[in-house]
Amino acid sequence: MVEIEIDGRSYQVQEGESLLPTCLRLGLRLPYFCWHPALGSVGACRQCAVIQYKDEEDTRGRLVMACMTPVRAGLRIGLEQPRARRFRAAVIECLMTNHPHDCPVCEEGGECHLQDMTVMTGHVRRRYRGPKRTHRNQDLGPFLNHEMNRCIACYRCLRFYRDYAGGEDLQVFASGHRVYFGRYRDGPLENEFSGNLVEVCPTGVFT
Repeated sequence: MVEIEIDGRSYQVQEGESLLPTCLRLGLRLPYFCWHPALGSVGACRQCAVIQYKDEEDTRGRLVMACMTPVRAGLRIGLEQPRARRFRAAVIECLMTNHPHDCPVCEEGGECHLQDMTVMTGHVRRRYRGPKRTHRNQDLGPFLNHEMNRCIACYRCLRFYRDYAGGEDLQVFASGHRVYFGRYRDGPLENEFSGNLVEVCPTGVFT
């Protein structure tokens, strides 16, 4: 066990694992999307940003991703500093720019990780009033529905399907805000564990 400091408070924690699951285990409110206990960390969503301080004399610190920051003795972290909170709120606002307003009819409504994290960061109003990016949904067979416009590009689906379940026909196409997760052409996913995508996806892309 090692001692770390979070928002001026000392904690005894396990050394070696990343800071994000450590914070969650301590009951601290830190939003995240791409991290998953079975899949680990990739730092894709940037939602778990915190301030890391070099030492006691460092009053400014630097933004780091909690999921990519290993716990070590003497680590000094700020979760509630205004700069970190503004950064996390900006990430949510960008994600919600293209996300559809279909919560009442979405199968994830009321159990949605995106809803929970949006509330946690205090995002209550959309300032963007321009056109949304839209994708064509694929026909993935009779057992899996595909709603690509709900995607926030956390890469959980691809990491589970290819790295964990051993599937090869679910792929990622394009880049940036046009990124698309699906098959090269319509058709049922070939891997027998594809139904687990419903549980892995935090936003209802697969239902």
